[in-house]
Amino acid sequence: MNLFGTDFDNFFSQLKPWTEVIRRRRCLRKECPLYVDQFTNQSLSMAYTTVSTIDLDAATMTQILEKLNKERKEFHCSECRGNCMERYSFPNDCSPNLLILPISGMMTEKTGSKVIAKEEDLKEITFVKGVEYQLVAYTMYTGSHFYAVILNNGEKVKADGLSVGFKKHKPDENHSVSSIWLAKVE
Repeated sequence: MNLFGTDFDNFFSQLKPWTEVIRRRRCLRKECPLYVDQFTNQSLSMAYTTVSTIDLDAATMTQILEKLNKERKEFHCSECRGNCMERYSFPNDCSPNLLILPISGMMTEKTGSKVIAKEEDLKEITFVKGVEYQLVAYTMYTGSHFYAVILNNGEKVKADGLSVGFKKHKPDENHSVSSIWLAKVE
């Protein structure tokens, strides 16, 4: 699986139904049209935007789950430049059976690249918006190549696009997690 440059964007654009979330923003200033009364939940208008989990810009699994699960303060309201709160939900309030969470787990420094999102930090079971999900696969980035790791009956197998078939996966601390694939637990 070669996901260089625009190939990465093209790959994830094909997976759009599994990466879409709704971003809701509400302003904290009563004078703003995006203000939502906390007690009555009434608003003149509220900013709803469908975005991709790709746009959440998270470096680790913990960061992306925090962004999805918690309401957080966004500092600039698009209408009045006041403080704004932001939260995410699934389209139609319906959790997808498969959820793909891309993360930017490698940080480039002057001395080279530093891995932020490590394989060892992945959780096999996690909750997203109160729904239980199981880790079924994830992609890794070597610094020049992407490959997939698939969990199958407790074993991890690797598909790298460089060779035919699957190989037993051996973790490498210099490789960074680049996306997480979660399946809803039924």
